[in-house]
Amino acid sequence: MRNLLGWTHRESPEPELLTQAVRDHLACVEERMAQLTRVKEHLLALERQAVSSAAREICEERPGCGGS
Repeated sequence: MRNLLGWTHRESPEPELLTQAVRDHLACVEERMAQLTRVKEHLLALERQAVSSAAREICEERPGCGGS
């Protein structure tokens, strides 16, 4: 974004060029947000898996909890 602002300040591009540059930047931002959302979902799944595994281990250690 800083590069985009610097470019517009230095060169005063045509409105069409500026519009396209902003669209391109927004497309990059949207893709990055999608990537971060996928990473977040993956981390949440790992967290659920770890909690479930820990709960099973605790239950196995307690008599009458359904474990051995």
